[in-house]
Amino acid sequence: MSDSEVITVALIIETFFQGHEEVGYAFVCQYLGDLFRHLLDLDRFNSRRRHLVGIIEAIRRKLRNQIIDQGDRIRIVDSAPITLMTYTRGSRCKTVLGSEYFGVVTSKKGKFFGLRLHATVTAEQLIDEWLLAPASATDAKVLDELVLDCRDLSIIATKPTMMLSWKNVCGVNGLSTSCLYAKTIKKRNGLSKFVVSWVGFGIGSKLFSAP
Repeated sequence: MSDSEVITVALIIETFFQGHEEVGYAFVCQYLGDLFRHLLDLDRFNSRRRHLVGIIEAIRRKLRNQIIDQGDRIRIVDSAPITLMTYTRGSRCKTVLGSEYFGVVTSKKGKFFGLRLHATVTAEQLIDEWLLAPASATDAKVLDELVLDCRDLSIIATKPTMMLSWKNVCGVNGLSTSCLYAKTIKKRNGLSKFVVSWVGFGIGSKLFSAP
């Protein structure tokens, strides 16, 4: 199985099976075997895929540079939990060790054990920069590292608590920072009414509201 085939199958799994490798690979073996005639067993495929992660990321960046409009200078910062085990069984995990992998999802008022994906995303929902950190690392803690290679961008966060850390990056490499968040007010005629607020340092004003 060639490197290009491993990468292609990996993309199929991520795109159509939400990253569930066992289910996605079983589908490929059963229905796409005529396209991939030298399929490996799942363990060997997983090992090859992990060894190619640097090449896969390089390809992603190449495609990103081609797709993102160079005139688009706005990036939204957000994060998502990646659960490795249940919170109560986290201490038994052998993949990662340490109390820093126990985290909280404030929006869902829940706890989890694992990692947290942090990313800067365009308004068209295309990921620009990303990094993985332990679950306890909040957006504010990793912001400096996340935007380290960014230049002349307007960074917008979805969590007002990140404003506390932005004093460290504001003005660095031409970066400017603000906070954008939406709140559902009330459903009317089957539609939710959202109020989106733009918060800057010392400034708070309503940007727009959707009736």
